[in-house]
Amino acid sequence: MAGSGVIHVDDLEVEVTVRRVKRMNLGVHPPDGRVRLSVPPRTSERALRRFVRDSRAWIEQHRTRIAEEERAAASRPTPRVRRGVSGEVWWRFGQALRLEVVADAGRPGVDLLPDHRLRVRVPDPGQAAAVLAALDRWERRELRAAAEPLLAHWCARIGVQHQFLGLRRMTTRWGTCVPSKGRIWLNVALFPRHPALLEYVIVHEAVHLAEGSHGPRFRALMDLHLPDWRARRTQLDATT
Repeated sequence: MAGSGVIHVDDLEVEVTVRRVKRMNLGVHPPDGRVRLSVPPRTSERALRRFVRDSRAWIEQHRTRIAEEERAAASRPTPRVRRGVSGEVWWRFGQALRLEVVADAGRPGVDLLPDHRLRVRVPDPGQAAAVLAALDRWERRELRAAAEPLLAHWCARIGVQHQFLGLRRMTTRWGTCVPSKGRIWLNVALFPRHPALLEYVIVHEAVHLAEGSHGPRFRALMDLHLPDWRARRTQLDATT
């Protein structure tokens, strides 16, 4: 085989990487059961295809297990305890991502990869605190980038102005508003939720800039600007 690439063995797509290994190594990877194969240099394509066909039952067994794990993980957007280790399911606006923690001597950082992987770069992958700190910074940047244009849009539509948008972790609220100062705070725990739920909280708090209570005027404004707000509220509360 000339080099690395993607081949199809019957109906199976396989990512092949040529490495300095003594034998072929096969892996099935979450979240979508992608098949990856490392092969020694000068491995013939005929031998490669035979190896994949001989391993097909093993591949399907692991794909079934991964699919079951993904369905179980999808039932709860945020785990009660986030460990910050490779293989853990992480969530970004309703999308499940698979965490990959790698060693990197540079500045800690997070990369969102196109195959639903979330790569965290830290000097020591075994230091969970450093991993979680990098993820927290990344979550806040991503949440702010999504929330700021939404808030600006809804404030203009409702006819109100905000002076400040803050992010913090809260235990009992998804958001808060101080109408007299134009201040809105959002719970960082919104980051894993679907964008429609983030939008609901933003509209809720923006309406509070016009009406501080949850009385009839507040409900009328919510009905006017976001008619399905009650359904979104119910869905959001169900994720806690």
